[in-house]
Amino acid sequence: MLRRAREALLHLKQADALLVPGSDDPAYTASKIYPYLLARRPMLAVFHEASGVIPLLRKVGGAVCVSFATEETEAQLAEAIAEAWLNRGDYLRIRPLDEAAFHPHTDAGSARSLAAFFRACVGAEHV
Repeated sequence: MLRRAREALLHLKQADALLVPGSDDPAYTASKIYPYLLARRPMLAVFHEASGVIPLLRKVGGAVCVSFATEETEAQLAEAIAEAWLNRGDYLRIRPLDEAAFHPHTDAGSARSLAAFFRACVGAEHV
């Protein structure tokens, strides 16, 4: 399994640019967003405005993020993508990733959070 994850990240890193399409379902969150961010490639993410991916990307950076509302037409969304991604040439630029903001989403950050939770459960005097 780890070998496949490494291979997938290698392929992402070799890409000229990455596209992460969302869904018109406001509750949809892309579980693979983290490896895409770690690839550090020009990236376009297109998600419903209520998706949890939107605040994540606004916080950590790493991508051009285009959000849309349920009532938007395909033409309106296409225009927003063209403006944010194509017209500005952002398909050629790697957006910086805020390492500090991204850290809680890494394996080390998750482990630290889980350890803090367990310490709180058992009480600090037992640690």
